[in-house]
Amino acid sequence: MYLTAHNSNYTNGTNIEGYEKNNRNGQEFSLEKIDKLEEGKYKISLASMPTQSVSIKDGSTENSANVNIQKYIKKEDINNSRLNILHKDMQK
Repeated sequence: MYLTAHNSNYTNGTNIEGYEKNNRNGQEFSLEKIDKLEEGKYKISLASMPTQSVSIKDGSTENSANVNIQKYIKKEDINNSRLNILHKDMQK
């Protein structure tokens, strides 16, 4: 399974889903470490559209919150576009 922007769409609100490899732009993402924040915080954006990032819908902190694409404004203002990435050997 690959992280995939539904139908390789990059508009605001596009769902992120798991999908088999399809070699389309919707499965190509870039990671950018966000400095000035806690260790382990990254912005994940579409490689083909770096202004669009992977976000938690409405900034929810609830389990099973929807993940989608939203325009990334600036790192100091957007909590729902900041995602923790942990190495599997460092998880608690």
